[in-house]
Amino acid sequence: MKLSIIVPVFNEKKTIEEVIKRVISAPAFDLEKEIVIIDDCSSDGTREWLEKLKEKFKFLLLKHEKNLGKGAAIRTGLNYVTGDIVLIQDADLEYDPKDYQKILKPILEGKTKVVYGSRSLNPENKPSSRIYNFGGKFLSYFFNLFFKTKLTDVMTCYKVFKKEVISPWELSENRFGFDCEITAKIVKKGVQILEVPISYHPRSFKEGKKIKMKDGLRSIYVILKCYFSGKKKLFFESLFLLGSIFFFLLFKVSHLSFRFGDGNAYFYMAKTLLEGNLPYRDFFLADPPFLILFLVPFEFIFQKNLLILQAIPIILESANAILLYLILRSFKNPLAFLVPFTYLFSFTVLATSDYSTGIQLTIFLTILAIFLYEKKKIFASGFVFNLAVLTKLYALPALLGFICYLLFKDRQSLLKFIFGAFLSFLLILCPFLLIAFKNSINYLIFHHLHRPPGLNKIEVITFFLKREWFFLFCGIWGVFVSKKKNLIFPFLLVVLFLLFFQDLYYVYLAYLFPFLIIFSFLFFDWAFKVSKENKLELVTISLFVYFIFFILSFFQYYQNFFPKGRFLNAVEIARYLQNASENFEIYGSHEVAPLIALLSQRRLFDNRIDTNPQSFASGAQNLDKVSEKAVDQGIYLVARISDYPEYNIRDFGYQGYFKEEIFKKYCRENKKFPSTSQETDNFIGIYRCKK
Repeated sequence: MKLSIIVPVFNEKKTIEEVIKRVISAPAFDLEKEIVIIDDCSSDGTREWLEKLKEKFKFLLLKHEKNLGKGAAIRTGLNYVTGDIVLIQDADLEYDPKDYQKILKPILEGKTKVVYGSRSLNPENKPSSRIYNFGGKFLSYFFNLFFKTKLTDVMTCYKVFKKEVISPWELSENRFGFDCEITAKIVKKGVQILEVPISYHPRSFKEGKKIKMKDGLRSIYVILKCYFSGKKKLFFESLFLLGSIFFFLLFKVSHLSFRFGDGNAYFYMAKTLLEGNLPYRDFFLADPPFLILFLVPFEFIFQKNLLILQAIPIILESANAILLYLILRSFKNPLAFLVPFTYLFSFTVLATSDYSTGIQLTIFLTILAIFLYEKKKIFASGFVFNLAVLTKLYALPALLGFICYLLFKDRQSLLKFIFGAFLSFLLILCPFLLIAFKNSINYLIFHHLHRPPGLNKIEVITFFLKREWFFLFCGIWGVFVSKKKNLIFPFLLVVLFLLFFQDLYYVYLAYLFPFLIIFSFLFFDWAFKVSKENKLELVTISLFVYFIFFILSFFQYYQNFFPKGRFLNAVEIARYLQNASENFEIYGSHEVAPLIALLSQRRLFDNRIDTNPQSFASGAQNLDKVSEKAVDQGIYLVARISDYPEYNIRDFGYQGYFKEEIFKKYCRENKKFPSTSQETDNFIGIYRCKK
């Protein structure tokens, strides 16, 4: 049996002779060796040196008159090899021919026809540069994602295969994309690739490493090209899916700005948690802690570029769209590829993704839990579902609904699911309960029971009905025709909870939206199946109605809601406070003060981050004590103020979180900035408050 060793060479004069010597001397189970070297138009004297070495070492030398790339050189070599087994060897000294027996053994034993030498499987290997190492691992992951393999090193040089496995005419990639192409072609033939650990001695780019970022991008393209080859329908569906996500990200990121909202408080909480301050013990938090824990690494990485943090809800919503697509695809829904567009460009997602309220993460964890359950990952599903509850409490009815479904329909999975949920409770919430039990119970339970209602519930529900009537109609029909009880139980329990909960906000209703999307698409699938004779008419009418709905929703958002809530002069206000003469801490609206504190690098007074008036009304925070302590110490009060003398409204806006009598006695206006929110407030006031 003969072993053919293909060695592509480009500008490797320093190492090529040593490589040839090692190849010749390497043990290979006494196989006859055939060495085929292809010079890819080297310009450093390699070609001339090979001409001299050819007589001494007896190898076949092939020459390219133009530099075509590693892949082209290997294809040329494949046309000339005569061995039974083919092995690819680089011309540098990164790979050691002493590993030949290790990678040849599975083929000679008849276990497989293809073996890859994996650098990742050998823990003793010295890693290459971080970028190169990450790129190689990412390409392997990306390849596995599409081809459902578990390869650890797609880009390895050491690829060994029986000659009949692949022919040169089946390959077309000239450069480093060859690695992904040959792997994809082998996998699509149903041939198993077995990996064995090999040694690896990386060199730097200064030492001659040739792979570049454009080769990585080309490799991604090759993976996609090979995957979609012969799958035109899937290709266009995927193109539409990815295009929908791309244009959503492009639209949102191009309009990114600071905004008033709860997210500013959450970002500051993440910062103060990094400094060692704990929720419930050191500062008020009305929610479970997972959202803050989730934000901590983002705050740590992007603390000097806070605007990037505003993109978190946008990225999460894109992930939600992908998960919804995967769920419906697992249901074999032929319209699944339309989900990202309909979800991302809905009024609800467009409007809520402008703010970091936690709804996006709650939805992501809920959908992920459902997806994991569909994939029979029961324990993981329970763990993740409870993380949604540990992000926002309005996910609790969905979790209870899912447990009810398991109790009645899938008792075999119930214990695993509950154990997973309990473990996430132990890991995430229990430590805080142990540290500050009384405050935790007070903030998480009694505060919500005693807080006064905010918006008018009927108005909130009516608003939702007006904005999402299309998906409400289709989704409700979908509930009736769907057989997915694991979705119906959580959905109905959330609906009941929201109907009876006194303090209802639009963002709570947004939690229902992914369920409505799924049920709507299940309804469409059912409707198209039962109306075969009138399918074309039904599709036409549905598309026409949806088009009208989409246009109305998008323009309603863009004209009336997108301009609202923007905090365009946040940096200007922060700079003013940064240069203020007195070293006071900042206190004020939770929608404003935390962001100004982050930008100005001043601290918030007494860790009073969430100053939502409801927390004072419920008794979770004491308005009198906080106000007295603030003026004793001295603060800069930052408030969203409505000032309309013509309507007898003066300096209104701070009263929910600062005692009015104390304000009038001890606070003096320092500076006014115009409000850019286009809401009821007309300026941002900076007040010096000190006894």
